[in-house]
Amino acid sequence: MALVGWKSSDTDFYKVMFNELVKLEPLTDKDLMALARMRAEEVVNQVKTAGQLDDTRVIAGSPGPVKKTSAGTVDIGLSLEVIKTAA
Repeated sequence: MALVGWKSSDTDFYKVMFNELVKLEPLTDKDLMALARMRAEEVVNQVKTAGQLDDTRVIAGSPGPVKKTSAGTVDIGLSLEVIKTAA
C-alpha cells in the first residue's frame, strides 16, 4: 500500500495508478480542447516574452489534432504567417 508523499521506485505501481485514474476520470473532447487552448496560449506567452513582442504580433490559432510522434511527449504544431499591412 502506498502512502501519500511516499515515493516508490516501482514503475508498475505508477502505471497501474495512472490507468485507474484514466478509467475513473476520463477526459472528454471538450476537456482536451480546453487543454489544447491553454497550451497554445502558454506557447504564445513564451514567444511574446522571449521576443519582446506586443500582443498584436503573436496569436494562437484554433487547436486541432497533431500527429503523435513519440511516447512521453506532447507534440504541438507551430506555423508562422506574415501579415502584410495595407499600403
